[in-house]
Amino acid sequence: MPDLRERKTAPAQPSRSWSGEVSLTSQDKKSAAAASRRANLKVKKIAEDVCSPESVEQTIVIEASPEECFQAATNFEDYYQWAGAIKSVQVMERQKDGLGNVVEFEMGIFGMSTRNTMAYRYNRPKTMNWHVTKGGIKELVGSYEFIQLGPNRTKVIYKLRVEPGFPFPQVLKKATSRAVASAALNDLKKWTESVRAKKLNPEAAMPSSGDEQVPPWEPDASTKAVRQLIPLC
Repeated sequence: MPDLRERKTAPAQPSRSWSGEVSLTSQDKKSAAAASRRANLKVKKIAEDVCSPESVEQTIVIEASPEECFQAATNFEDYYQWAGAIKSVQVMERQKDGLGNVVEFEMGIFGMSTRNTMAYRYNRPKTMNWHVTKGGIKELVGSYEFIQLGPNRTKVIYKLRVEPGFPFPQVLKKATSRAVASAALNDLKKWTESVRAKKLNPEAAMPSSGDEQVPPWEPDASTKAVRQLIPLC
């Protein structure tokens, strides 16, 4: 005869299927939240540093759109053509959109040659911020802000704070930083406007047969010595 006694059965287990999503544990969520807080604090500190009393601020108006100014400032491979202090540039890491977020520069600063790595953050085409992560400079924090004044007119605000890491008179350091910031913005203006002019009239940029070859664009010679002290980065 069959056994009619009641049998205990284990509760049915829900079927599991891979949905492509990973469920985070509470510890994972706490770790992610802590990392986010640290990143936000770092960004806040960078913003405070670039706006500190030791920083310098210069402005200029460029006859180009904010996007064109942004492209000129973020095309690091072209820096050696117009930023007088830059000797070499290598983009170490890029974002998905192609913008460099870790860039290594060899540059002249305060009369010496040094190699430094910069980390960048962007809000295209409105702002870009950077700070040194390693190298021969103790601290370098800077930012660009691109403010549209018209269809092809942009106000650029450039802030810079430099701490070389060796004794240097504060008054002389700040005066030099102001002079270099002004020279660097003028170089950015000339470069951006020259690139825009070539795009609008490419035939004018090409020398005709028999014409004297025009040398590559160079920064204003009157400010070249000053620009060797602090680069536009």
